[in-house]
Amino acid sequence: MSEDPEGPTRECPLCGGTMRVKTTETVVLVPGNPKGTAKTSREWLCPDCDYFEEVDEDLDGG
Repeated sequence: MSEDPEGPTRECPLCGGTMRVKTTETVVLVPGNPKGTAKTSREWLCPDCDYFEEVDEDLDGG
């Protein structure tokens, strides 16, 4: 894994391309609750072959 100005990168295990971290925030609406609950998910995504996997917790620096 390496660092560059666009964020962390790593090599794709399938095609050897450069994978980047994609962060997605999904809002879940529960009936009776006026506010939505936001859930954030992060995953490695390869733009060349569409391979993806969840980000390990150690990426957060802890």
